[in-house]
Amino acid sequence: MPFGDRSHYGEGIIEHYEDLFGIKGKDVVLDFLELLADGCYKQSMPCPCGSKKKIRKCHGKQFLRIYNLVPIKIIRYELDQILKPRYGMK
Repeated sequence: MPFGDRSHYGEGIIEHYEDLFGIKGKDVVLDFLELLADGCYKQSMPCPCGSKKKIRKCHGKQFLRIYNLVPIKIIRYELDQILKPRYGMK
């Protein structure tokens, strides 16, 4: 996929976070976004990527960067865009 070329709507948001965190899969992205939307980060939490490591030793740096820079209402909006069914799409 060329630089900056992403799908539309929720699929594009998923692609963005997959690239940002170096992860794959809609469910993993949703786990990260739900944790961000909750606004209750603790370094000793298990990483949402499924590595069984604590988040601080896995994706903690990327997570904290987003946690500190992106407002929770934006994260919730992105979650809504991923979960919202689109007309004519499955």
